[in-house]
Amino acid sequence: DLGGIGGAMDLVAGGGTVMVMMTHTAKNGAHKLVAECDYPLTGPACVDIVVTDLAVSRWNGERFVVERIADGFSFDEIAELTDFPLVASPEFTAREGAFARD
Repeated sequence: DLGGIGGAMDLVAGGGTVMVMMTHTAKNGAHKLVAECDYPLTGPACVDIVVTDLAVSRWNGERFVVERIADGFSFDEIAELTDFPLVASPEFTAREGAFARD
């Protein structure tokens, strides 16, 4: 049950995987994935996976690793649209910004 006051806190404190789904940038092109927030956070340092319209990134304990990129984008373009350092997954290939799959 996620209803009632404090639902977001219950989610981030629950000990499970926290996945955020959002657009990668604001309508004006500003970064939405930022190194520091300007407002109070419900649960700092609790996000495990970020899924945007441009990429999928997973926290590895030190930084976010880009695991997938939308067609037509490169890792460098995704990194430029993000306000904190990213690292490409070892599965990343330079071929059209795609990832190798077995």
